[in-house]
Amino acid sequence: MIGLIFAILAGALISLQSIFNAKVNENVGHWLTTITQLVIALCIDTFGLFGLEKVPFQMNKIVGIGLLIIGVLIFKDLLPHKKKEV
Repeated sequence: MIGLIFAILAGALISLQSIFNAKVNENVGHWLTTITQLVIALCIDTFGLFGLEKVPFQMNKIVGIGLLIIGVLIFKDLLPHKKKEV
């Protein structure tokens, strides 16, 4: 019986997350939402929040998130550079 209650609760929370992400993406964009989720997941793992086992911090995770951010900036054309006039 408790499994059924948890399943219903999980379904409701996933539905709320989908609605929240849709509303946030209208204003912020998919890429920023993805980057934020990855950074928060890194913090949760590193500090062992919510009673989870602490995962040691690894530099390759920061490098990966940094490359993702640089890629988004390039894709969104937000990096300062000189535009050639035609």
